[in-house]
Amino acid sequence: YGKGGPPPSPPDGTTRKRGQSGRCARSHAQSRGLQTRTRIPNEPKSSKMDVMMEEDIEKRMEVCDVCGSFLVVNDLQIRVDAHVSGRQHRGYATLRQKLRELRTERDKIREDRRRQWEKERSEERF
Repeated sequence: YGKGGPPPSPPDGTTRKRGQSGRCARSHAQSRGLQTRTRIPNEPKSSKMDVMMEEDIEKRMEVCDVCGSFLVVNDLQIRVDAHVSGRQHRGYATLRQKLRELRTERDKIREDRRRQWEKERSEERF
């Protein structure tokens, strides 16, 4: 990426939307277009990594529902297992589980408060 860090994302978020809708190749191509515009002049135009990345664009990809990582569709089971047991995926899974628990607890508290309010209101009427 050069000394300035990664290139900026498009302001309208099209790259992310395309990735989430399964159009990862187009999203990746757009991202690569941004990278080529921000290259350092002395940096070589293409490298072995660029060729490998272009080959990867041809693969159909999907977004992981838990952590948002790109996964190759119909990939080897060992790679899928490695992803699922990875720290990022497990961390997001833990956060999502805790969020579900907190929301359930919040909903229960709200329901208890609503019942209490209705009970107090009905007692005030009589």
